Amino acid sequence: MEVIRLALRNLASNRLRVSMAAAAVMVGVAFVVASFLLSDGLRATFDDIIEDTLSEIDLAVRAESDFDEADFQVQTIDEALVDVVRGVDGVATAEPGLETYKIVPVDGDGDPVETAGPPIISANYVESTSSVSVDSGRAPTGPGEFTIDITAADRFDFEVGETYDVIGVDGREPFELVGTIRFGEDNVLGGAVLMTFELSELQRLDGREGAISLVEVVAEPGEDLQRLETRIELALPAGVEAVSSQVIIDEGQEDFGAVIDIFGNILLAFALVSVFVSTFIIANTFNILLGQRIRQLALLRALGASRRQVRVSALFEAFVIGLAASIIGLGLGVALAYLLRAIMNSAGFDLPALELILSARTIITAVVVGVGVSLLSAITPSRRAARVPPVAAMREGYRYGSGEGTRRTIIAIVLAVLGLGGISWSLFGDLDTAPLLVMMGGGAVLTFVSITMFTPLFSSPIARVLGAPLEHLPWLGVTGKMARENASSDNKRTARTAAGLMIGLALVAMASVVATSLKDSFRDQLGSTLTADYLITEPNGGGFSRNVAAELQQLDEFDVVSATRYGNAVINGGERAIAATDLGALTELLDVEVLEGDPADGAGPDRIALDASVVDSLGRGVGDEVLVRFASGSQQLFTINAIFDNEFLIANYVIDLSAWDEHFTLNEDAVVAARLARGVDEQQANAALASLESRFPSLEFETKDAFRERIEGQLDTLLVVINVFLGLAVVIALLGITNTMALAVLERTREIGLMRAVGLTRRQTRTMIRWEAAVVSVFGGILGVGVGVAFGWLAVQAIPDSIIDQLAVPVTSLVVYVVIAGIAGLIAASLPARRAARLDVLDAIREL
Repeated sequence: MEVIRLALRNLASNRLRVSMAAAAVMVGVAFVVASFLLSDGLRATFDDIIEDTLSEIDLAVRAESDFDEADFQVQTIDEALVDVVRGVDGVATAEPGLETYKIVPVDGDGDPVETAGPPIISANYVESTSSVSVDSGRAPTGPGEFTIDITAADRFDFEVGETYDVIGVDGREPFELVGTIRFGEDNVLGGAVLMTFELSELQRLDGREGAISLVEVVAEPGEDLQRLETRIELALPAGVEAVSSQVIIDEGQEDFGAVIDIFGNILLAFALVSVFVSTFIIANTFNILLGQRIRQLALLRALGASRRQVRVSALFEAFVIGLAASIIGLGLGVALAYLLRAIMNSAGFDLPALELILSARTIITAVVVGVGVSLLSAITPSRRAARVPPVAAMREGYRYGSGEGTRRTIIAIVLAVLGLGGISWSLFGDLDTAPLLVMMGGGAVLTFVSITMFTPLFSSPIARVLGAPLEHLPWLGVTGKMARENASSDNKRTARTAAGLMIGLALVAMASVVATSLKDSFRDQLGSTLTADYLITEPNGGGFSRNVAAELQQLDEFDVVSATRYGNAVINGGERAIAATDLGALTELLDVEVLEGDPADGAGPDRIALDASVVDSLGRGVGDEVLVRFASGSQQLFTINAIFDNEFLIANYVIDLSAWDEHFTLNEDAVVAARLARGVDEQQANAALASLESRFPSLEFETKDAFRERIEGQLDTLLVVINVFLGLAVVIALLGITNTMALAVLERTREIGLMRAVGLTRRQTRTMIRWEAAVVSVFGGILGVGVGVAFGWLAVQAIPDSIIDQLAVPVTSLVVYVVIAGIAGLIAASLPARRAARLDVLDAIREL
């Protein structure tokens, strides 16, 4: 019990330092909690929305498919089936439903509506079975009329009664906004835009006359739904099925839950990085605090305290810190979840009011992370403190701990081998997603720990080298030399202080290397493989009307034009990505390396070209046949007419557009490529495209170079987002530098007092502490950048050559990171430097 009381007194006497250490853990716990709260809250909210959406129907009739459904591949059914379903006994009502993502409204300023990622959904208005209701005005009843949801109307300034252009398969045309609509009670659409049209008008705009997505069925009161489902099935043709509304609800909730899980896991990964950095800060704090109390601990040992009691005292302090950080972090996590939701809403995602679900899993995880990290960080310092010889520790000048040792080096080597082995296995082994992530995360943790254990072996000499220029700066004078000596005098403290910053910057540097390599690879692949002069795409990656390619082919300024579409099909027993394009023009628009055969040879609906990467697994070559089964239920034998090697095409199987038209109901193009006719320049081409651009303003009509620059800009934006999240780990590391420097000031109180007594001014004291921190920060920055480049190289080697085929190191950016680290170190040391400067000289000299 006395040991516990002593631990509590020690915590009370170091409240500020302990609080700063706990803050690092607290921030990590808060992000872990926020990731769980956001995932659970959004999942529960959208599960309710999906359930409410289908609450008015009992059954649905739709196309039958055992494929993994995707938006680009949803099958339609014949509208005539509505009457068939209505004629089945027990059916009260049966209404057609059609959804599409190809129609785009144009606001009053003439700009196509854009979202932050969620789709623009168009559906036919059905009053009897729909969860959509008219908020103002009326529902669309005929040609040239549409409604839009109230949130989008407010955001994009749509007014009922006004006329706006709507872009369909034939381009833009005027429509009257006859009303605004509400989806459910709160119009929660998650940033999507919802429009409704009369069914035949929607089919015309979508280019799918006579087609619908499903039939919504309401049963007669008291009707047995299973028996009704069976009767409907018997009335339906092959390839069409009847399912309960619960089946569709479950599928929708599962699909959306998968998206939420990805979002939550990304947040959780960044949170765990922050927690990992926190462990080094806690460990450093305990090492210094126990080192400062070494005489006290030695006296306790001399008075009869056992090693176990010393360890228990230190571990209890860590337990209290971790428990406090967990409790406060839990509360901060709730606030952070709402803050992240607000940030996403400001970006246009329009998330619903968050349902607060503080589950037992979230609470237990918060406590386990906070307490576990603190206890884990304190184990080694507590054991080292317990092993200190009592008599030796009470002598003046006793040095606590060391940075070297054969045992330590052996452990570091073993951890490095295990860590690098785990990373290599995850990157180059054939693992499923979950084992891959576990192996990669575990390998990275072991590698970082091993690097931290190795760092004391060379931290002092490197710190002396990095600090050497300080001695030659005239405005620093003697303080530069003292800062250099302080940074290199305690190798373990320097190594531990730099460790957190090293991890944060290593991840930032790795992300930069991968992003830069991806950009350079994309630029080279685009330049070497794409011989087309122009590309037409939808900016958000969606499909668009095939009429664009048809009209482009009529322009004399272009001599070769071909669209490309993407879907899925079953080949060789598995679901594969498949592309469709004009096989006859494949080598005209892409510099395809044809290894065998000729894509243009007999190009037509019965030919298929294969990428060389799938030839061995397929066991077939040119002239052989391949059976392909499509989502529509049809299947066909294709003759292989070419084997190629090309990294620009996404799919390994390529069929002709004529074959696509036979087997896919979806008629959207993903990209259209065009080559200029001889003698036509870019200015003439732009003039010829002006009419198409005016009618399809939501599309990008770009030259090859403009397309490349846009994609590179998107990669840069993604890198900024990643670095913002990784920046949290860097901020926590800087908090650790502040804490370590403050503890170092306490540790050197007498030394600082003596220097002040012999003439060191307050200003010189502040300067010395700041530049010491800068040297340590630059050391951590250089170490982090070096490790990050190595990790980036490993990642580039593991990523398929079809995505990244070269390593590019952004030297300028990495140098900037190191400079920023040094400046941040100067800033982080400001408070400890001010405290050191305010020390009373006589009190500091008397400090024991």
